[in-house]
Amino acid sequence: MQREYSFKQFFLRNSYILVTAAWLVTISFIIDNYLVGNSSPTTVAKKVNAFIARQENDFDDVAADSTFLKKLANHTYDDEELQQVIAKKYFLFLYSKTEADNFNLLFWSTQVVDPLGYVSVMKAKSGFIQLSNGYYVWRKNVFNDLTAIALIPVKWNYSITNDYLKNSFTIGDNIENAYLINQEGRGMAINSTEGDMLFSLEPKSVDTVIENNIVASIFRILAGFCVLIFVQFIATYLVQKDFYNGVAFLILTTIALRILSYYFPIPVNFRQFELFDPAVYGSNIILRSLGDLLINAMLFLWIVLFIRFYIQEKNVTIPVKHLAIRSLSVLTGLFLLILTTFLCGHIFQSVVADSKISFDVINFYTLTVYSVIGFVVLSCIAVGYFFITQIIIYLLQPLLPKNIMVLVLIVTVTGLAVLTFRINVQGTVFELYLLIWLLGYLLLLNNKYLFL
Repeated sequence: MQREYSFKQFFLRNSYILVTAAWLVTISFIIDNYLVGNSSPTTVAKKVNAFIARQENDFDDVAADSTFLKKLANHTYDDEELQQVIAKKYFLFLYSKTEADNFNLLFWSTQVVDPLGYVSVMKAKSGFIQLSNGYYVWRKNVFNDLTAIALIPVKWNYSITNDYLKNSFTIGDNIENAYLINQEGRGMAINSTEGDMLFSLEPKSVDTVIENNIVASIFRILAGFCVLIFVQFIATYLVQKDFYNGVAFLILTTIALRILSYYFPIPVNFRQFELFDPAVYGSNIILRSLGDLLINAMLFLWIVLFIRFYIQEKNVTIPVKHLAIRSLSVLTGLFLLILTTFLCGHIFQSVVADSKISFDVINFYTLTVYSVIGFVVLSCIAVGYFFITQIIIYLLQPLLPKNIMVLVLIVTVTGLAVLTFRINVQGTVFELYLLIWLLGYLLLLNNKYLFL
């Protein structure tokens, strides 16, 4: 005989799933905030500060080697030494000062920029400057009659951009999508190795999409799956005790988690992925992208499969004896059947009409990865719709006369009544076709040879 567990015992026995989810979230947080991520202003500022500090220290080492500087100034260096200078992540310039307090350029490691016009005003050891093609941290060292200048590129700022010229931060990671350079002190301060403020990183508007590291995103998504598995376990436990409690828990918990994911990055900020770009597909505030539609379709199918399995295992019926309540139950069930048909039909229409997804299977080369995902979405909705209609008919059959034409008549009247209230709504003709299709579908569904 199988041992009965209390809910507390059951919860504790399966709490390892939540612990796993918590560890996955913790690992993703560490990856995002301390290793490679850009999820917080503090993290981004640390990365930029570290990059600038490395270049400043490297320049100080080069500038301290007077012999090497003279070789560069006199052009007596060899190819290997030149390549070492060019490979650095900053630009090196050497100047000599004339009697008229002018500067002559003796050596340069790049041709994309020239700070000659600003050398005379570079009084401090380091500072921040905007030149024609970007923002730079400059650092200066004077040795006898030689002035060494390092330009550390921070962010490019081209007037004309293309696939090769992008106005991005030099350390990469798409920081420019979320932050901008501010020279007035707003935001996170970026300092030189001496502690002097060079500039600030100011977060853009709150609507900016913050991108998570791909590895951290995978960990967060796995944590989300663990939570859904735990929800499934609890729903399975509750449904064994009471069918309605188990189903209600699964539906309400799933809807609550899904609503939270619309407003918070739970489990991850989905908007950073192309699958969730409204430019590919977008219908309304709920189905705002193909990714959202995919998630909703899979959750819909999950709930329907759960109900379908346990409604037969528990032999659930609607024990209604009073005629009025019996009639109300039938009308409610058929109304849900019609509503489900209209909703699924409109989603199918929307995926084709409101998207840039190709479903032209005859022209194979027009299909994309979005086409594959679109077919998966349509399959989930179709299978879910088929099972939910089975559930409704299964529950209503004991309350309906044996003659199938009575069911067809009631659905026709109910459907026309619904369409009457939607007569001025766009798409009513399409819904009329859906109603006609539903009548034919019910005739097939109630055929003992085709009911499967």
